[in-house]
Amino acid sequence: MKKDANLAVVVGWDRDVSQYAHNLPGSLRHKIESTMSPRIGEIAGTRDYILSRWPPRHNNVYARYVTLARDVGPGYNLPIAPQRITVWGTHEGNGTQSLAVMIGDPGRERVSQPNGRLFHITISVADGVPPAEAGKFTWDQVKNLDVYEELWGYAHFLPSWRITPERREIALVG
Repeated sequence: MKKDANLAVVVGWDRDVSQYAHNLPGSLRHKIESTMSPRIGEIAGTRDYILSRWPPRHNNVYARYVTLARDVGPGYNLPIAPQRITVWGTHEGNGTQSLAVMIGDPGRERVSQPNGRLFHITISVADGVPPAEAGKFTWDQVKNLDVYEELWGYAHFLPSWRITPERREIALVG
């Protein structure tokens, strides 16, 4: 990873941007919040809708955003307009629950990050399971929905971070 490529690009819907980093220590949370785009805004009721439509199966509940790209720099072309998020399937396994989604307008949807991982919304994970595990699934592991669901969100940067399981430390990446 390049030294200046320590950002993730996410599409989210929270009113309170601190919710994207609610489990992090205050100093790291402040760093994340201070770098977020001012375009972030609430798409009223989106998280509540997701959690009512797909109730969490595990104790650790997320449903905060979709990661568009990881390890990007500040020159990344951040979408300005609200982004269409189409939920097309669900995945459960290995202590995770997630939604498979597409990003973009009809006919121009993208289904995966530049690293090849499918776009997804992490709904919940079991105790001891890192949220990143919820995105480790393939097309053939997704249960397709009979009717696709449409959501909307705003794109913004988040500093990348990692949790080291052996010491439960949280550190910015980069």
